[in-house]
Amino acid sequence: MFRSYKLAFLLTLSLAISGQGFRLDRKSRRSGDSKDVERKKTAAEAWKVARHEVDHTEEHKVQDAADVSLAQQEVVGEATLGGSTGTFFLCAVIILALAGAVIYALKYRANGATTGTPYPQTPDQTAPTDSDANVCLDPDDHTDVVTMHERQSRRRTTTIFKEALEEEIEQTNSRMHVFLNSMSGIGLQGMLCFAMVSINVYEAIMKKKARQASSFDYTSVVIFQGFFSVVLAFLIAVYTGKLNDMFNKETLWKLTLYSPVGCLFSLTAYLTFVIFEYLAVDVFKILEQGRLLVTAVLMMAVFGKKQSLSAWCALVVITFAAISYGQISQLQTALAGGGSKSNESKNFLMGLMLTGVFILVNCSASVYSELMLKTDHHLPFFIKKFYFEVPGTLFGLLLSWQLNPLLIATGWKKPDKVSFFGDGPFAGWNNHWVILCVTLFIVKSWVTGYLVQQMSSLVKQLCSVSSVGVLYFFSLVHLKCSHVDTFFCPEKFSSEISVSMVVADFCVLCAVISYTLAQRDKSRKTMYKEQVDQAKSENEQLKGTAAKI
Repeated sequence: MFRSYKLAFLLTLSLAISGQGFRLDRKSRRSGDSKDVERKKTAAEAWKVARHEVDHTEEHKVQDAADVSLAQQEVVGEATLGGSTGTFFLCAVIILALAGAVIYALKYRANGATTGTPYPQTPDQTAPTDSDANVCLDPDDHTDVVTMHERQSRRRTTTIFKEALEEEIEQTNSRMHVFLNSMSGIGLQGMLCFAMVSINVYEAIMKKKARQASSFDYTSVVIFQGFFSVVLAFLIAVYTGKLNDMFNKETLWKLTLYSPVGCLFSLTAYLTFVIFEYLAVDVFKILEQGRLLVTAVLMMAVFGKKQSLSAWCALVVITFAAISYGQISQLQTALAGGGSKSNESKNFLMGLMLTGVFILVNCSASVYSELMLKTDHHLPFFIKKFYFEVPGTLFGLLLSWQLNPLLIATGWKKPDKVSFFGDGPFAGWNNHWVILCVTLFIVKSWVTGYLVQQMSSLVKQLCSVSSVGVLYFFSLVHLKCSHVDTFFCPEKFSSEISVSMVVADFCVLCAVISYTLAQRDKSRKTMYKEQVDQAKSENEQLKGTAAKI
């Protein structure tokens, strides 16, 4: 409880500082901005008159106009910088609040591991004592009875990894388990989460950057990633002595079973590049959160897995908040482009439809994996990667040969300047942004793919939503630069940031976190219900045993 008061105090203090920042901004703009504007305009006009007195040629007139424009831009830039200080304070407060909540949650989980969960009580039942639980038919056999002490000692996960993996580490390598729960181990886990978020963010940014800097066939990236993954998986199998697990009498059947998922994932990787032709990276990643609602509907229809009422409400809020974020981005882009609203509406509508196709394909692949591949959880990651990428690479060739020209012909994709079969597989790759794009694409496919399989569902969702939440801010300083070869332009953060976009971004972020917590609460409710039923059954068994004795 004391930690809760400390967290509330820190949040209140941060909000007070933020409000003070907003008041200082308004005061400074009222007192200082008007004087600075007048001073800059007066200096520009004086410079213009002096230049005209010397020479009235057309060259000097053009230069005068450029000088006046530059002076006005400086004034607007300074005013925007001053006005964005409050927005910066707001972003900092929200980020600090989220970080504090995560740290508090981790401490709570660590404390729960040592104290245990409270024993669920019902009005007509009291918790059995250890002496009552130890009464059974055979005094030497206590394996069929779970005592109160054993139930309370059942631990929660205290790391970012899955509970099964954490238990395996604790049983096979106790020193590693102790290290993971130490400060150094917590720092290592934090670095893993940071690496996962960074890879997700910069992989999306590099895709957009490569598309702006060079013309290349998108399918070439998908095909090369698949081919590289197949070779790498084969080499890992040779090094670890797992060739017999990779190639056996079931290999052809496994490849056939994995083919739909591999082909669908290759299609989604290709569609990502196409969608970036119409939408900004942050808008696409926000709209992609609609897959949570689609996945929930499909899981209920196929497996009968129902969501709680609070989860359904959160899913609806996520969907509408994501669409609102896209609409705000569209309006701001149209205003910044001089009011070309029709063109922006057309691009947004096309990107929205392609995103809908992307979500349906991605969710279908996930449901198919849950339905058909759940018996292969024991297989190593690189063997499953091999089974995925072999059909995915072949499907990439089909994409380049048939689907890519079909999308161009039907108007769903802009025409390409190069083609995989016409100009070569590496046409347009003579650009460092394309090389970085391919590199991060492969790294994400392997590193984050492996980490996702080892992390708990809560940590996975938090890492995913964190990468989505910060992508807007990173895109401002990496994708808004005046020259395509410029990678870092922090001045755009102050001049391009929008309070409405920040608010909409964190609305989606908080809605996704609410959905994640609603799922966790439902799982805990189910766990407690099972424990109550088990306790009732054990109590009846103990009463019957006591009556016989």
